[in-house]
Amino acid sequence: MPASYGVPRRFAVCDTTAERVGAAWPAFLAERWPAFLDFGRGILQRFLASDRAVLNWHEALVTAERSDAEPVSSP
Repeated sequence: MPASYGVPRRFAVCDTTAERVGAAWPAFLAERWPAFLDFGRGILQRFLASDRAVLNWHEALVTAERSDAEPVSSP
């Protein structure tokens, strides 16, 4: 995973049981990295629009697609 365990699978670099990371990296950069950056920007924009003082990035990355709740941590 590009950031941490639990990030949505659509951002996976590869299945390391079937492919080497080095071989999969160029396709990841071309196909999934831009979407991952947009995903992170969306989390950051929602945080900046909130009244919260602290953003738990791990929690936000893991929960952003799993619930309808605001993907930022409580202060």
